[in-house]
Amino acid sequence: DWIRMIHGDDFVATDAAYREEVRRQIQIERAAIQELAPMLRIPESALADFFEAHKGEYSQPERIQLRQIVVEDRERATKILERLRTGENFEVLARDNSQAPEAASGGLIPPFRAGELPEVFDRAFGIPPGQLSDVFESPHGYHIFLVIEKYPPQTPELAEVREDLMARVAQDQLAELRPQWLRDLRRSAQIQVHEHLLESLKR
Repeated sequence: DWIRMIHGDDFVATDAAYREEVRRQIQIERAAIQELAPMLRIPESALADFFEAHKGEYSQPERIQLRQIVVEDRERATKILERLRTGENFEVLARDNSQAPEAASGGLIPPFRAGELPEVFDRAFGIPPGQLSDVFESPHGYHIFLVIEKYPPQTPELAEVREDLMARVAQDQLAELRPQWLRDLRRSAQIQVHEHLLESLKR
């Protein structure tokens, strides 16, 4: 229900007044969207301005994809690196030797950006595609990387993110219109109350 939608499945509301207030707020929000949505006007210029102001949020930074082998001690890592440099298959050696979770897939790690994984992975950004790393130490062991591909930074065209832009600009416009709509709603409610009192006085 709407309580769980706000607080999560594990939340239990025991305060009836609180439940009623949340229910009332949700009803108001739904009514606001229903009445204000037809008033929204989102010209192309508004989308372009919003996109320009938030372009960084839609940009994809440089990413790389690599394979890795992780072992417990440096000596073993050094021997594996020597075998790789003589031409042995990285995927096979990863499956046979690596203690990392992705060993079964030949050490393959999906594309990632700098700072997304533990710090040792950031060192791989300085390695050209197709090249092996040296042995890198981390709290998780001793790593050997094979960089597969580098993906340059990308910024999508406005058309590619139009739906998201429309939703965000519409949300901003609703937020601007909502306070006046609430004031009008309260005035209307007060008028209705006064009319009800007048009717009761006539009886």
